[in-house]
Amino acid sequence: MQVAAFLLGEPGRLPFVGHFRTSVQLGDVAISAAGRVAGSANVAVAFRAARTIETALQSLRQAHIEQLDRHNVLRTAWCTLADIPACDLGPEGGDDLSIIFTVKDTSGMGIAATGIGGVWSWTNENILPLVEGKHPLLGPPGRPAEPPGVLTLDSAVNTVVAVPHHRSNEAPQMSGLAKAVGMNP
Repeated sequence: MQVAAFLLGEPGRLPFVGHFRTSVQLGDVAISAAGRVAGSANVAVAFRAARTIETALQSLRQAHIEQLDRHNVLRTAWCTLADIPACDLGPEGGDDLSIIFTVKDTSGMGIAATGIGGVWSWTNENILPLVEGKHPLLGPPGRPAEPPGVLTLDSAVNTVVAVPHHRSNEAPQMSGLAKAVGMNP
């Protein structure tokens, strides 16, 4: 069981400053995260902040999760983010965090996010909107005080693409999408 999340890069010469992406498989549960933190900081600071988040989320492999299902894994991931000291997340202390989680288990799939302006499913053939406009999943960046709600999908998708909140009026385009999310074709 696989699932992948991607976040569009920023326009300009350094589109992926502060970007991170990671996936973890825990039994029958797959979780993937993509995001950006400290993106306006210098490259070294942004790199450290992004790697801090990746490392913390990779620690889910060793976490004691009472029941391995998508809801408990997702709740543990949000708690893991909340436990990172603000000083490790760049000059804004994580107040600029944009992150999307996709999580899939044998009974379904969920998406949760903060700092995201829209979410699309991505296949080899097309890109289709999952969440756009005014929706509780979408909102400003920052670490949430409480774990956000989860959008449960009727039919699971393998790959999702999100745009940061400040670019919510931009829909991803199939042409050049792999490059726009940092994939080497």
